[in-house]
Amino acid sequence: MTLGYGFPMGPLKLTDLVGLDVRLSIAEYLAGKRE
Repeated sequence: MTLGYGFPMGPLKLTDLVGLDVRLSIAEYLAGKRE
């Protein structure tokens, strides 16, 4: 992700930085918006 898309960090490193609880909360919010 960092090389292909030019992101400063990949998704796993970002999850490690912000925490799994924040990542789960974001995923649940986005899943709710799809319905």
